Amino acid sequence: MLWDVSRFMENPTTEHMVAVKRVLRYIVGTLHFGCYYQRKKEAQLIGYCDADLAGDIDTRKSTT
Repeated sequence: MLWDVSRFMENPTTEHMVAVKRVLRYIVGTLHFGCYYQRKKEAQLIGYCDADLAGDIDTRKSTT
């Protein structure tokens, strides 16, 4: 979401400011989150992907 808001830095509107505040509240609320990596004999890499299916309002392109 933050990268979407950054496109409108030259001419921000009230809607953009609301979005920025929402992002900042999210960040403040998740500061205690993190990743813990534990050493094991065999490493296993697991990956996940998320897409928003045409979520870009301007181009209707998907973001992964």
